[in-house]
Amino acid sequence: MKVSGSSKIKIKVIGALGCGLFLAAVSILSFSKIQKTAFAAEPTDSSYFTFDEHTGAITDKNIDGPKDVVIPEEINGVQVTSIAQYGQTYSSFQGKNLTSVVFPQTIKSIGSGAFANNNLTELTLPDSLEELGMYAFSQNDNLRELTVSSQDYQGTPKLTVHDNFFNLPNLKILNVGNNVSNITNGSFSNLLALETLNLGNSVSVITNGSFCFMNIDVLNIPDSVEMIGGGTFSRGFIKSINIGTSNYQGGPKLTIQSGSFLDTNHIQSITFGNSIKEIGDGAFYDLTSLIYLDLGNSVQSIGKSFTNTKIQQLVIPASVNHITPDTFSGSNSLKYLLIGEGELTESANLEVVSLFNGANYSSLEAIVLGRRVVSVETSFASLPALKNLIISDSITSIKSSFSGTQLEALFIPNSVTSITSSFNDNPALKMVRIGTKGYQGEPVLALVVGSFSGTTQSAVEQIIFGNNVKSIASGVFYSTPNLAQLDLGESIQSIGASFYYNKLQELVIPDSVSSITDGGF
Repeated sequence: MKVSGSSKIKIKVIGALGCGLFLAAVSILSFSKIQKTAFAAEPTDSSYFTFDEHTGAITDKNIDGPKDVVIPEEINGVQVTSIAQYGQTYSSFQGKNLTSVVFPQTIKSIGSGAFANNNLTELTLPDSLEELGMYAFSQNDNLRELTVSSQDYQGTPKLTVHDNFFNLPNLKILNVGNNVSNITNGSFSNLLALETLNLGNSVSVITNGSFCFMNIDVLNIPDSVEMIGGGTFSRGFIKSINIGTSNYQGGPKLTIQSGSFLDTNHIQSITFGNSIKEIGDGAFYDLTSLIYLDLGNSVQSIGKSFTNTKIQQLVIPASVNHITPDTFSGSNSLKYLLIGEGELTESANLEVVSLFNGANYSSLEAIVLGRRVVSVETSFASLPALKNLIISDSITSIKSSFSGTQLEALFIPNSVTSITSSFNDNPALKMVRIGTKGYQGEPVLALVVGSFSGTTQSAVEQIIFGNNVKSIASGVFYSTPNLAQLDLGESIQSIGASFYYNKLQELVIPDSVSSITDGGF
């Protein structure tokens, strides 16, 4: 870039790819601030400008002219539509010691480097702007407030902000208005002094390190956003994030890609509205300060994010149909978990696989499996604090789960048709109820070897079977020294060698039983 006189331009470029590897901590406020209206001022005398009447572009400004510039709407009867880029042919407004500039609503294009290396303190770009070149306002180190179009703009958004337009180290307030559709490729990266970010309701795409390296407390992302790309808000100090609103009425559309908030480990609170559709693997990662998480009611897929949090309660909404294994690993403070409860917009189809196991969830005390869940596999094992479990009547299969807990009572609904290698080694379990007497269908549940074994039975005092149980294999309940009440229901057809060493004083075998293995009871 050519520099006039003795002034020099130092441009610190942070590429989109580099920012994509980091996390941004950003605090963003809702765009409630009304855009400042520029005071009515006389246009700067056109004699200070070099103007190309064929293109409608101002290509130069006399350095001896005023420092406060008002661009005229027209010169010599020709509309002013653009500011030429800085280069070998034109010097444009670069390095002209400007302290302020006001644009008319005729400007459609501002070229690369056009206003670089000035002393601007506040800047408002017009709603008419359609194209903004690279580094157009870079090296304005005194710039404190920047408004890119107004909140009041009602037309179709035309402006895409891309490729590190602003490296403004002292910018404190950034307002992005309703003429902006896309923000890409490090557009506002390296704004280390930023305190307030207002995003308008027209922005649909934010990608590739656009806001990396920022230091704001609250980040508000509007319902209009449909994609947040990798590294977008990387390596910052955001404390609270609000993505979309609960009032949003459209279908879920927002995808948060992998690494979007990578290493933003100062985040304490995340709230999702009803525009969110998918959270990618690693979108949020290693959230060691997170104490509050609201997933909203629209998210459908959750990748491996939200690791190492401090949240104590977690509600996974009924909208979710996929959760990647170990998504919430390392959440040692989690005490209460609800999965898949709420209004269903389609049939239940959530399969819970390899979730919430072991020491990563050592504080988990209560689990509610809601109506969205259809099966549980290799989950909820070795949870030393788990005492309460509610299983909804949508679940049909339980496999290799709920072992090594402190459950005292267990209720399994009529919907369950298969239990395999589950509920083992639960030494506090005193009461087991499988199905209900009110069940009217054909008995379908066959209890097989490998469930309710180990130390599970040592404390069991009461077992009640409903009318959905078809058979009990040998060894399902083995060595039940404290069993004092056994109700076999009215549907069981065969009983294997189970219920050894009990305290039963009375036993009623229903008419439905056609086979009892030697050694039963």
